[in-house]
Amino acid sequence: MKTEIEKFLEDKENRRIFERESLVIEITEAICAILNEKGLTRAQFAQRLGCSPSNVSQLLDGEQNLTVHTIADWLFALDSRLLVSTEPLLAAGSTKQQEVRTIYGTCLNTQQVRYDVHGAIPRDQIRPPMMAA
Repeated sequence: MKTEIEKFLEDKENRRIFERESLVIEITEAICAILNEKGLTRAQFAQRLGCSPSNVSQLLDGEQNLTVHTIADWLFALDSRLLVSTEPLLAAGSTKQQEVRTIYGTCLNTQQVRYDVHGAIPRDQIRPPMMAA
């Protein structure tokens, strides 16, 4: 019997949206991790970038679209760079299953964040993600 998330990901459009959102979450979480590592608040980061703290928050919270140029500029301001690699998507119905688990973390100790991580795991360990409150 398929889980709800397995059923959801069988639809090509749903899978496209899932992959897009996963990438956004991966990038914003990486930026938040760098900010935490450097001990910077969002306000301090905004000052470093010359933009408003609300602009930084809206982009990191997924309320606005991040462009490749914005990501590159932000990472440069953090003395970092993005390394890119690709891998094929698993085919629907593949014997390898998509793991989707919800992990809670704190971004800059100011906000509870939710993100999904995916990868191949045994079918009996797949758990559907929790819906955001």
